[in-house]
Amino acid sequence: METLQAKRKDYLDIARGIGILLVVLGHCPLVYNPLKQWIYSFHMPLFFIISGMVWDRASHEKKGYFSGRFIADKVKRLIIPCFIWGIFYLLLDAISDHSFSIKRIIYLLYGSQAGFQRAGSLSSLWFMTCMFLSVCAFELLQRCFAKAKHRLPALLCVSAAFAAAGLFLPRIAVGYPWCADVAFLAAAFMIWGHAAANLLERQNDRKAYFVILPLIPALAASLTFVFNLPHIAINNADLAGRYFGSPPLYLLNAAAGSAFVLLFSVLLGKIRIITTVFSYLGRRTIPIFIIHKPIVKALKRIGERFAIPALITVTVSAAAAIVLSLLIYQIIKRILPIAFGESRKAG
Repeated sequence: METLQAKRKDYLDIARGIGILLVVLGHCPLVYNPLKQWIYSFHMPLFFIISGMVWDRASHEKKGYFSGRFIADKVKRLIIPCFIWGIFYLLLDAISDHSFSIKRIIYLLYGSQAGFQRAGSLSSLWFMTCMFLSVCAFELLQRCFAKAKHRLPALLCVSAAFAAAGLFLPRIAVGYPWCADVAFLAAAFMIWGHAAANLLERQNDRKAYFVILPLIPALAASLTFVFNLPHIAINNADLAGRYFGSPPLYLLNAAAGSAFVLLFSVLLGKIRIITTVFSYLGRRTIPIFIIHKPIVKALKRIGERFAIPALITVTVSAAAAIVLSLLIYQIIKRILPIAFGESRKAG
């Protein structure tokens, strides 16, 4: 059992590591546009699917579902870091613009992507409020169906309703509080990940055809991406802004792209050095997610100033942003570990 859990943790950490690399590349302003569009078609659903996969029923049966301890832990890991960094970026923007107002704070607390933007903070922080709501919804559903005879089919039925809500609720300019609309769809992704976890776990020990297996969802993701792109009103699909294009194609694309990364992660998990690197990144996705974006933007300006070719700028920017984010994380967590949802005893 311990060996299986270790394998599972390895490939899921690798998948998270690949996911955060895709996030950083997607935020590089000079990245080749079709690549950015492809990344955006599935990279955020991937994180929610993985969150559903790591959920462990046995531990929740022992500790209880949706307990006060569970909520406090999610507040500590997601909400407190979100608003610490939200205020930090807001103050940086207010100082540079010489314009601070209570309205900024209200938008910040509203917690949608548009709210963070209007506050002058980091718009990417939408992910943390959304993750909090979706994790709580997922946990509450697990509690409701814990003793159901057909627990998984019941959860999948609910996920269909959640997905429909996330896809078709009316859009409003400032978004819903704490991305509540997006959280419906995110919770559906978590249920799908939970349902697929055992299936993927069984693939871990199949070696004969596993090298080519990731090519199937990769092809499906590419085809659905190409077919869906003409339906998208903006430059790329955007989960936070709920720009999906064709909803069925978006869902297929998100599922296929995530399946590709997960299956590819199982394959990469057989190479020790790659496992070490990507597992390390996968366990530090939140710090990289919070810190990297301003670094990428600053490096872009340097690349443009010195007329450095775009490919070199993107490659160096992505690598440097990850390394610098990790260095900044190591420094700040020694002083204020709660800024990353950690305790002083955390290693």
